[in-house]
Amino acid sequence: SGRHGCGRKVGGHLSEANAHGPNSSAGLCPCHRPVEKGRHLQRVEQLGKSEATLWTHRVRFLEERALPRWATFTIWNAGRQGRRLYRSLSAAGRRKVGPAPPPIAKGFYCYEDSQERPKPRVPVLHFRAARPPFVICVKLDLTGGVFEDNLRSLRLQEGRDFLLFS
Repeated sequence: SGRHGCGRKVGGHLSEANAHGPNSSAGLCPCHRPVEKGRHLQRVEQLGKSEATLWTHRVRFLEERALPRWATFTIWNAGRQGRRLYRSLSAAGRRKVGPAPPPIAKGFYCYEDSQERPKPRVPVLHFRAARPPFVICVKLDLTGGVFEDNLRSLRLQEGRDFLLFS
């Protein structure tokens, strides 16, 4: 499906999301659905919306539709997109992020620009130590199948245990 991971089949036993189903992660990307204009279908990106505006709408949609179902969740990816998602969440959304297992490497991500005191520190964990549900900020098809194999090994269900947000 979309290049941003919306309703994307990750392979193996992971099913393709149904854009109309109640647990569909495809709904997270309303900004990437085709928009009918006359006889032509266009992507919203082609209608002149800025990437920042699309990102803001996607985050808002995530917070309004998916996050209320979860008491806590893990952002899968401590890279640029994962940190950007964390910073884009509301304070209430950021408070839901953070698993309990011990962190790896540096051990945490500190949101330095936060107005909160103390500054929020989110543990950075190996994917096997983290607990679902996950909001996954990893672009698919960029790891030669390694990411997809790791995800498949956890035997998670898209829409219930994880949502693709990349």
